[in-house]
Amino acid sequence: MPYFFDATTIVWPDDDDNFEAPDPKLADFVYLPAPEFSGKPPPVRFTVPSAPPDADPAIASPASDTPAKPRSGLLSWIFGSRVEAGKADAQDWARDHDRRSKVMQAITIPALREIGVATAYCRYDGGNDEGFAWFDHVTLKDGRRLDAEALVDRLVAAGVGRKLVAAKITIGGPARSDEEQVRDVINYWLANEWVSLLLGGGFGTGEYSMYGACTVDLETGLITDDPKAEPIVQNIVIDKTAKN
Repeated sequence: MPYFFDATTIVWPDDDDNFEAPDPKLADFVYLPAPEFSGKPPPVRFTVPSAPPDADPAIASPASDTPAKPRSGLLSWIFGSRVEAGKADAQDWARDHDRRSKVMQAITIPALREIGVATAYCRYDGGNDEGFAWFDHVTLKDGRRLDAEALVDRLVAAGVGRKLVAAKITIGGPARSDEEQVRDVINYWLANEWVSLLLGGGFGTGEYSMYGACTVDLETGLITDDPKAEPIVQNIVIDKTAKN
């Protein structure tokens, strides 16, 4: 798991209920190879799942008749669930999430290949309650680099937004623009899927802070952690002013 700060090392005073832990310093983070965190031996690869049997030829998949079990944090936002906890059991939620994930990947990964993406560089961070991942840039087969916004434009032009809406793989509802849907799906879903394969599905959940990045090879499916990832974060705070 890349760069890791163990929050259990913070000494909390016994007589100060208002104590706020200081932000970790950059020097406090120690690099851990991904297998030491996930327990998964390398290599780690993704595969493009087949669309579920109920998907139409355009990979459109109707919403499940069974309401998804709500979860806190990112995924509850993704699914837009307003169902009270307990109305669907864990197996129903897992089946629905797995099915949606397969449709999303079956739409977006071939599209990335078709527009000429060779590798994707994804960043991640997190700690305490949740882990997050997002696209930083992609490199095309001709060597050109596209940032995340340029990538969104290419995917929208390739019809990915339309396919996601048709398949009901949307974030925040289908009324949002194709650009918004594509941006959120690649960052908050696809990048998260890939980093979860590398680090495990619970990455970012625990008494620690972490950050890092990985490279995803769209040709071979190989996901490789970057041991020299810069401390570029979105969801944690690092004190970069301290010298030690």
